[in-house]
Amino acid sequence: IGAVLDRATDRCIHLAARIDVHESLTDPTAHLRTNVLGTHTVLEAARAHDVPVAIVGTCMVYDVATADGGIDETHPTAPASPYAATKLAAEELAMGYAAGYDLPVTVLRPFNTYGPYQRADTAGGVVSIFTERDLAGAPLQVYGDGTQTRDLLYVTDCARFIVDTAQ
Repeated sequence: IGAVLDRATDRCIHLAARIDVHESLTDPTAHLRTNVLGTHTVLEAARAHDVPVAIVGTCMVYDVATADGGIDETHPTAPASPYAATKLAAEELAMGYAAGYDLPVTVLRPFNTYGPYQRADTAGGVVSIFTERDLAGAPLQVYGDGTQTRDLLYVTDCARFIVDTAQ
């Protein structure tokens, strides 16, 4: 990655990660290597070339059990899977680089991004799952008591948010 970042690079937006929550339960080491050690590699390259970094995290780091009035950036974290824990660890590592090396770092945690080509075989793909089931005439499956809500973010809005927010 150091060969990609140079003095002409004005910012690095780090989105690379293993994202399958269920896979993280069966292979947490792969998530640790990619999400934490991979982030370390990105941060080292950014530090070597003095390039600001935007780390794209996940809303799954938050403590959803205490989300009575919604979740904002000040909400407590409590990762419920190795995936979420490694994403939070990557964020913390990035903030350590910000404090220790004065490297400009921005952490972003988009919620429930959806749009064309979204997979319908993962829990995060609620819109595509509901759409696929509805088009097939199948009943929508709602788990829990049905009162839970999600904030949804369209993919192009998410991309604009990331680009505009990255330092």
